[in-house]
Amino acid sequence: MSFPEVNGILDDIAFQSDEAQSYIKEYGESIEEVLRFEQTNLPHVPKRSNGETFTYIGSFTGHYFQAFGAEVVYLFYDRELSKAVICFEYS
Repeated sequence: MSFPEVNGILDDIAFQSDEAQSYIKEYGESIEEVLRFEQTNLPHVPKRSNGETFTYIGSFTGHYFQAFGAEVVYLFYDRELSKAVICFEYS
């Protein structure tokens, strides 16, 4: 299988590479779930024990608050568990 290059970087259209397929199988992700956060560097998003993703609340740029802080901070919440989770994105 070959994939087109965008600006010199291999573009994995529809997550068809072996690495993407391996990740999807290993973590039981659906393509829809992966596509939801494909523009981030988040390797995992918080999930309940039944596999449902916590509700995504929003994100903000972290380096506005600290020079060497996270690039982006994401907030997720689960109402049933009354639990909030923050995820930090670094590049």
